[in-house]
Amino acid sequence: MTLHLDWRVHFDKIVLPTVKEYFLSERELSAACSGQHPDLDHFRFEALRRAGAASFYLHHFSDVVANEWPEFLPSPGEYDRLKKVRDFVSERCFYSRSEEPSNDVHLLGEVADALKHSVLTRRTAKREILGKDQVLIVGRGFGTLRHGEGKYGGVEEVFIQGRSGTRAFSNVLHNVLDAWCRAANFELLEKG
Repeated sequence: MTLHLDWRVHFDKIVLPTVKEYFLSERELSAACSGQHPDLDHFRFEALRRAGAASFYLHHFSDVVANEWPEFLPSPGEYDRLKKVRDFVSERCFYSRSEEPSNDVHLLGEVADALKHSVLTRRTAKREILGKDQVLIVGRGFGTLRHGEGKYGGVEEVFIQGRSGTRAFSNVLHNVLDAWCRAANFELLEKG
């Protein structure tokens, strides 16, 4: 039996479950921190592993869409279909469901690239992230994150340390997921 995953099935059966597993791991990490679980490292590594998987699948979903070019996209033109898809989604990316534009589609791509390549050596002057040591860090973001971003109560979470500041990975991921939902005319999902 051959299983063909068109772009919508890929989103529903691969991307979305992976993103939801990451959000679940963040809730489990919070519970483990609050309860002072004796094996806290297990929950830290689960959150990191699932964050990495979510970054890969959500970022590279644009490759799947660029290959199939569904009807929600404008005319593809002749060149650089992948860039056109990412630009189209980026135009629909906003910070925490506000009207403030967000560059998180690009940031998530840098996270995925840093995890894949370890050190990023091309176009470094324009990059927010230069290597894996800046991404998927578990710690307390309290006092370093933007107002309204991340977890409350000083519990641990996965975050990113970019050139322009620290970001809660959960917010970046959710902003990009929302952008895809807007682009494809899907209903926005509940946060986290």
